[in-house]
Amino acid sequence: MKKQYHVRLTREERNHLVTLLFGGTQKVHEIKRAQILLKADDGWTHQQIADAIQVGRATSERIRKRYAEAGLEAALHEKKRNRIYERKNGWGRRGSFDRIVQQYAPSRL
Repeated sequence: MKKQYHVRLTREERNHLVTLLFGGTQKVHEIKRAQILLKADDGWTHQQIADAIQVGRATSERIRKRYAEAGLEAALHEKKRNRIYERKNGWGRRGSFDRIVQQYAPSRL
């Protein structure tokens, strides 16, 4: 049986999530995560949350787990990516474009 992560929001956390939902403009993924946490605190199952908010069941599980392990802010906001992408060549995209242009440009007399 899978480990169940229980969400128990404090009154302050719950008020923060409600004001996040009803106040101002927020990113859609933050709103959905807030809705997931509120429904999880009310005792809804993963599948009930997924059906009501129109997210995948795994998303509901992931947000509960993140809340249980790292807290409210970590559950609401995405973690910063620290992946570094390598360039395929030393020139980058602009260098490739310049080489193509030079190849087909009319020669100077």
